[in-house]
Amino acid sequence: VHDKRTYTSTEIAKELGLRSGRELNEILKERRIQYKDQRGVWLLYAEHADKGYCKIKQEEINGTPRYHRKWTGAGREFVLSTIEASR
Repeated sequence: VHDKRTYTSTEIAKELGLRSGRELNEILKERRIQYKDQRGVWLLYAEHADKGYCKIKQEEINGTPRYHRKWTGAGREFVLSTIEASR
């Protein structure tokens, strides 16, 4: 396991044979694993939030903050096992 490596939702979606990271995000939303906040940022529900599954990086583009979420190795394993268990 690559402890330092992070993964995008798109990378994990491709591993699962899904069309896009957006499709994966919607599945995770339906399963009440994550939700979108007022800024449009995907956040994990409380029962998953403290497990180190995600890292969020903030950058400013033209003075506007943008947030990028990446899944950690543990988060990737959680997502893969959660989706595969329900297939």
